[in-house]
Amino acid sequence: QPGDGTYVFSTALFIPQNNTGVATIQFEPFTQPVGNPSGFLHLDFLSNNRIRIDDDDSTIFGQFPRDQVFLVQVTLNINATAPSAHIILSGAGASGEADRTVLPPLRPQAQQFGAVRIWMGFPHTGAFLATNVLVQRKQ
Repeated sequence: QPGDGTYVFSTALFIPQNNTGVATIQFEPFTQPVGNPSGFLHLDFLSNNRIRIDDDDSTIFGQFPRDQVFLVQVTLNINATAPSAHIILSGAGASGEADRTVLPPLRPQAQQFGAVRIWMGFPHTGAFLATNVLVQRKQ
């Protein structure tokens, strides 16, 4: 991983109507073991079609449709003092923008950013599709 810098993550998501679980996009350090699902920032796509950041109910924002493809873009500004994320939802009835500063205890993990986990964690079950996943480092 190249360390500090600006990274842009984007994907197209499809979450079916019959999926009542929470789908998650999680940003992790490069060295994170597959069996240890912890990261420095994550987005939960909730059953009420809203998005929550880092399990903090005060961060719930936006809306997304079921049974339609929509886009998610996250711009990570990784640095030693205040790493942050700018999140945008768009397309097919999805809308919303939010900003989040990485919590201070997780800043060292953010500086080792190198993986994105797209998953549904216990106890949630269901299926969803993420396609055209792209992470780019801005020069």
